[in-house]
Amino acid sequence: MRRKGQKLDIPGNVAFAAGVVMLLSGISLYAVAGLAQSLIIGLTAGGVAILSVFFYIETKVEDPMLRLSLFRNRLFAAGTIAIFLNSLARGCVLLVLVFYLQGPNMNLGPLEAGVFLLPNTITIAVFGPLAGYLSDKRGPRLVATVGLVTSAIGLLLLTQLPPPSRSGSSPSRSSWWARAWGSSLPPTGLR
Repeated sequence: MRRKGQKLDIPGNVAFAAGVVMLLSGISLYAVAGLAQSLIIGLTAGGVAILSVFFYIETKVEDPMLRLSLFRNRLFAAGTIAIFLNSLARGCVLLVLVFYLQGPNMNLGPLEAGVFLLPNTITIAVFGPLAGYLSDKRGPRLVATVGLVTSAIGLLLLTQLPPPSRSGSSPSRSSWWARAWGSSLPPTGLR
């Protein structure tokens, strides 16, 4: 909620953007052969340093981009850490899953791999708002817990992914994971 006279945190925005760009550039360029290690280390260290400056700036400005005082609330901090770790796991799985689907075991083309992952988008669109509604009515703790547990079950089911068949068993496992993903996001304030 924006209050009247609130100012844009320009130093915080610039520091955050520069820090993230440098850090992610260093991490991304690590995989490129032939680049000097000093460049990669410099970008990564520079990104971490600038992000440290960002956190310092956020403690000093009147209207920060990120209110660090929010993390004094243990429930908020724990929820944020839980959703970050869950999103990190899902993001890693999704990145690898695209290549696995196109590899020799599954042998899907790029379009087929995209169609295979389509139930994720649909089920997130359905279960996200539903989980938000349920968390408003019943409280976020139960909905978030059920969402995170079903997300873990869905990720485990993906480890047993069979080759695609006409019966649709593979997409159903993928959509189980997506239902869990959709139901774990809203209770943490991400709807």
